[in-house]
Amino acid sequence: MGLGTCSGGSNPGDTRYTINGLDPELSSTFQGRPPYRKAEPTKPGEPPATALDGDIPKGYPPAFLLCGSRDMCLSQTVVLHRKLRNAGVEADLNVFEGMWHFFWVNPELPEAHEAMAALANFFNHHLEE
Repeated sequence: MGLGTCSGGSNPGDTRYTINGLDPELSSTFQGRPPYRKAEPTKPGEPPATALDGDIPKGYPPAFLLCGSRDMCLSQTVVLHRKLRNAGVEADLNVFEGMWHFFWVNPELPEAHEAMAALANFFNHHLEE
């Protein structure tokens, strides 16, 4: 159970291209790097680096997924949400309009307060079980 963003995976998804330039944390426009990065290759027998690159194991814990509509990881987060749900895992997808990658670390944003309150509620709910 936890906070998921920029879910990784070898397929960066549509938003890595369509939102490039709008996400101040990840855009190549701002940081001089390509709009995606490929997953590191794993050694034979090693588990996949991310949940998107492998099967969801039995007993996977509930997941709280958080991103913004201008987050270059939006596609990956949406795909991970669907993959978790299809595997029977409880997954809570939280997308904040107009927000970028890692927006919740800015204490001046009302959206950051709302996101952290939602995360706290998620943990409180699942820790009581």
